[in-house]
Amino acid sequence: MDSQRAAIEHTKAAGKSQLGPNASDNYKARLTKGLLGVGLGDGYIVEILNYRAMRVLRRELFKDSEAAKEEIWLVKEDIGTLSTIDFKRKYLQRA
Repeated sequence: MDSQRAAIEHTKAAGKSQLGPNASDNYKARLTKGLLGVGLGDGYIVEILNYRAMRVLRRELFKDSEAAKEEIWLVKEDIGTLSTIDFKRKYLQRA
């Protein structure tokens, strides 16, 4: 029981952790192939993750593998060069 409680507290703390100044301190991107949702269909999925909080923050579905590869390349490039604030503005703000 105590180990479950400790795991829950650790998960909560990870979600509230301080973000580092660079996007590379906080975010990763990955490309997967699969089903995004029953109504949305399947294809190539570009995901942006906050690896500190262990959460997927954004998913985008692409039907074409080349378009997905281009997007993942752009996101990874930005993770390497942008600050956390600029990355959040560019990729994580709701339209």
